[in-house]
Amino acid sequence: MKKYILIFICLFSIMIIFGQTKNNSLSEISLCEEIKLTHTDDKCGEWGGNSESIRFFKKDCTADYFIEYTKRIMDCTIDPITHYQRKDFDEQKIIPATNEDRKLLELCINQLTEMKLSNPIIIAHSGIVNTVISSDSTLVIKDYPSKEWSNFNRLKKSIMEK
Repeated sequence: MKKYILIFICLFSIMIIFGQTKNNSLSEISLCEEIKLTHTDDKCGEWGGNSESIRFFKKDCTADYFIEYTKRIMDCTIDPITHYQRKDFDEQKIIPATNEDRKLLELCINQLTEMKLSNPIIIAHSGIVNTVISSDSTLVIKDYPSKEWSNFNRLKKSIMEK
């Protein structure tokens, strides 16, 4: 009986391996799904700091992709709960996404994955937090405490120059 179970597990594993696609591009995003990248610095220590996010989405599920950049600046002299409850942004911009932006987004996701995998597990009370999350939560990458996310900065610069 154990022999049959082992054979079944091996066959199932082989089917999964061969069934996976090698295409890791954003063309696989479903029609209405969105991806959000966030970067929070450690300006206020354990309370976090300034937060920036880049949201890659489709308006009304149409074929065109858009990018929304938002920035919220934290005032370390007031109660941090006030900062996290804010609904406004200090900076906000929405632009149509270009193919170059899509490539930079893929580079951001790949770089954060590498950063997460190479980050030793340590207990920390403050530090930079970098995340990528899809709207349906099938993709969640959180690196904490993290380091500078250069491709995020490149994508942000590209957005701000438009």
